[in-house]
Amino acid sequence: MNKYGRLAHDHWEKFLPTRFAEIPAPSREEFFSTLGQQVQDQVSTLSEALERADSPNPEYLAEVGRLNMAKLMAEEKILAELVYLPPEIEDEEEDEPQQHQAHLEYHRDLQRIQDEYWEEEDAR
Repeated sequence: MNKYGRLAHDHWEKFLPTRFAEIPAPSREEFFSTLGQQVQDQVSTLSEALERADSPNPEYLAEVGRLNMAKLMAEEKILAELVYLPPEIEDEEEDEPQQHQAHLEYHRDLQRIQDEYWEEEDAR
């Protein structure tokens, strides 16, 4: 399972427990591996399209920055569509403070994942 599959698995398990439970346990590894591969393929395709849409920069560091930005923009779009789905609300009549708390946890979790990603990128 690639990093996108792992992100989806962890996110769905925490924020989409009903949807996660609907995936038979023996098939979960395969499901998230396949989803991770789909995300990776779509990120690559979109990233390449964004790279072509912008003109190359003759300066090496500027070009590296441009290419990295294209990949990050592609990741952000595809992850939002396929992985970071909005959290389930268990009870429609749940009071607002609990809903607010669930959304705060969701956004904190996304921020933590982004921070971990940047730490990994900086280490490279």
